[in-house]
Amino acid sequence: MITYNQESYIKQAIEGVLMQVCDFGVELIISDDNSNDTTKEIVSDIIKDHPNGHWIKYVKHSNNLGMIKNFLFSLNGAKGKYIALCEGDDYWTNPSKLQEQVDFMDINNDCSMCYHSVRHRYMTNNMVDRIVGPKSSVNIKYTSEEFIKNKYARTVSLLIRSSVFQKVPKWPLDSPIGDYPLQMLCALQGNIGYIGGEPMAVYRVGVSGSTNNGRFGTKEEQKRWMRKRLYNNKKSRDLFNENSDYKYHQIIKEQKQKFSFGMLDQGLTNFNRFEMLKLYKEYIPYPIKLERKYFRFWFRFLIGPKLFDSFKKKFNTTSANFKE
Repeated sequence: MITYNQESYIKQAIEGVLMQVCDFGVELIISDDNSNDTTKEIVSDIIKDHPNGHWIKYVKHSNNLGMIKNFLFSLNGAKGKYIALCEGDDYWTNPSKLQEQVDFMDINNDCSMCYHSVRHRYMTNNMVDRIVGPKSSVNIKYTSEEFIKNKYARTVSLLIRSSVFQKVPKWPLDSPIGDYPLQMLCALQGNIGYIGGEPMAVYRVGVSGSTNNGRFGTKEEQKRWMRKRLYNNKKSRDLFNENSDYKYHQIIKEQKQKFSFGMLDQGLTNFNRFEMLKLYKEYIPYPIKLERKYFRFWFRFLIGPKLFDSFKKKFNTTSANFKE
């Protein structure tokens, strides 16, 4: 568990781990990246007062390492057969989460990682929770290519075989984000399991200081957030493409295109047409298929997002009235 200035959330994150009921030992490594809030005091109280407080190994760095280096520090300290992840602003909600995931991995030795659905909790008043993950009540096993092509897991849901980290290549360390290369590293080393059923964790979206913070800020903050997201997505996928010997080149190309169109569609309310065309040229420079799924973006671009959304709202209302 990596953390930095998350005093408002760290207690819930820790307690989600300490409530686990399992037939194996658990060590919770908390790597504090030199927080200047009350995180240390909160952790100390939990170690002292919680029945499972002895599970915790707490380290506070004297200097700020940054997210990736802090994660690697905590990873190097892990000694178990499996490694589960939970950042300091997320939390687990099911006391049998670890047991279910470990049982699956023990049976499926060909899997390097497994994950489950999570509940997205938005830190804004106008957005409701949503569940993210395959809609399945049963466990699923994906091949490496299936996972690379169509799937993505939230970090809070991951359980990884520790052998994956015996020889970590350099390219994940060069990535501006950590979750994507981590999952691709796992996919290159085995199949990926999915634990079906209800969500077993909560992923907070829009926490101050997190990668999603700027998403709900001012217009300029949202623009900076979108530019950063576009760059991070392209850079991390290009690194994976190069270091997997372009085996999944077409898949990665389509992923970058899909992600970039999604971000640009979001950005239409903030960027003017000149800015939008500049971003389009930078992040979708290759020939594209005129697929129906991208028509929405072009219509919103041509007539403007406000007018498009107004037409869409009227159309949906008319359709609903017609059905009645």
